[in-house]
Amino acid sequence: MTSETKLSFGGGDVVFFGGSLMVCGIVGIYFAVRDRNNKNVENYYFGGRHMSPIAVGISLSLTYVSGLTVIALPTESYLYGTVAIWFCLTSLPGIAISSIYFIPMLHRLQVKTLYQYLEMRFHPTLRKVVSACEVWNLLVYMSFTIYAPALALSAVTPISLHWSILLTSGLCTFYTTLGGVKAVVWTDVIQCLVMFCGLFGALVKAIVTVGGFESIWNALDRSGRLNFFEANPNPTLRDTMWTIIIGSSVSEAANVCVNQSVCQRFLSCKSVTDARRAAVATIFPKLVLTIFASVSGCVAYAYFEGCDPLGSGLITKQDQMFPYLVLKVFRELPGMAGLFVAAAYAGTMSTVSSGLNCLSSQLLQDFLLPFQPNLGEEFQKGFGLAAVIFLGVASTFMAYMIVFLDETVFSMILSLKGSVSGAIMGVYILGMFFPWCNTKLAMNQNLSCFGSSKTQEVTPLYALSYWYNAILAVLVTIVIGLIVSFITGANQPSRSDPKLFCPIFDNQMLPRKVRRFSRFGVPVFLDSSRESLNNRREEEQNHAGLNLLPSSEIFTAHKR
Repeated sequence: MTSETKLSFGGGDVVFFGGSLMVCGIVGIYFAVRDRNNKNVENYYFGGRHMSPIAVGISLSLTYVSGLTVIALPTESYLYGTVAIWFCLTSLPGIAISSIYFIPMLHRLQVKTLYQYLEMRFHPTLRKVVSACEVWNLLVYMSFTIYAPALALSAVTPISLHWSILLTSGLCTFYTTLGGVKAVVWTDVIQCLVMFCGLFGALVKAIVTVGGFESIWNALDRSGRLNFFEANPNPTLRDTMWTIIIGSSVSEAANVCVNQSVCQRFLSCKSVTDARRAAVATIFPKLVLTIFASVSGCVAYAYFEGCDPLGSGLITKQDQMFPYLVLKVFRELPGMAGLFVAAAYAGTMSTVSSGLNCLSSQLLQDFLLPFQPNLGEEFQKGFGLAAVIFLGVASTFMAYMIVFLDETVFSMILSLKGSVSGAIMGVYILGMFFPWCNTKLAMNQNLSCFGSSKTQEVTPLYALSYWYNAILAVLVTIVIGLIVSFITGANQPSRSDPKLFCPIFDNQMLPRKVRRFSRFGVPVFLDSSRESLNNRREEEQNHAGLNLLPSSEIFTAHKR
């Protein structure tokens, strides 16, 4: 990196960048002061379960996007072409699945963590195993998201990569510790605006500098990067339309449905309807931001065509490519480079702050309270604060380790996260949709969480594109889980607790036979409102002289 590059981050850039960081700290302090007399753990982790669905949706969209999108996704499209743009659409199936199945289940059970369901459905051991897998998974993911904007900052300022990492993780730990989930959500709303402005401004200026869309198109055509409709079905190819759409859709579905940081914010909404509104509210911001980031990589290729900045020694990592481009095109416009770096930080701080908040909740609810259930509210909140600080230090240390890796950030994180998240997704599918699955699943899950992350030279199966890691983990977990269950003695569906089961088709417009078949013999679950309506109907029918069994006796007879 040349000295010119380091010194080009001027006074205007410092104002924009420093101002965005200051706002985050102020929000954390505000909620710490406002809720200083409220020692309720429910308020710290769930915002009293009355959070605005629009604010929660914006917060979730920024968590999905993260700093990886601003820094790493342009690198993917720069290196591998327009096929990377398909990534923009892959969260839609996960949002639909979450809204139909997972959100109603979470609100029905009113769990503190997502993994309490596994204790109810299977065994306490499985709850701890899966929660531990997710703690490790999220710590690794946060370390990557800390590294990405730190890399950007080190590319355009005199601040070294090591100090950039420390600044990122330190600020996130600070305002998350003070303000809890309220600070996380409302800071994200402000950061979303910063992210839009930073990415949009950088993209428009770069397009104008390159010479417009025609110049970009011609450059991509000359290099063979106009591969948006690359539909080769070969699953071993790194990036094709099918590998991204299928593989990433499963990975994103796992991220939406079985991610504690996401589900915790769904639970912070007061009802299923509000939580579904929050899920839908994530679509537009994520779609626009990922399109901006993908197209930015194509623009960067047109700008650097014939003079790769890595090969020229202008940058030291591929993921510094787009920040370096921003620095060059905004050389005569003070403040805009700082706004772009603030955009990268906005996504990262959203992901890391929500991760710290949810992981401290997991450590408290899944590992401490099962052994010490009578701890007071003040002690629980104090433990949560200490856990946030500890986890912040741990993620900082792990971010330092990434400096020594050679792959692009995007491929590394999708490979690792897809394997673990896919295995966890498989366990929830077994529990919610397959009533035969029994508690012998626990050891199987322990192996499958880590089994799919082994070295890729052991078997030809590992020659598959890294996009397929998640779907492979889901399928392996489901198949082995069912085999183990039937060998060791499958559960009887008629004895299953209906509140822990989700029929695949449960729409009242469907024929009764279809709905009955989709339950696989599990009794019908009646919530309090439906049960009271049913009781009124029974009373009316009995009054009319019809001798019918009460609903409770029907359920008992069904179990017999």
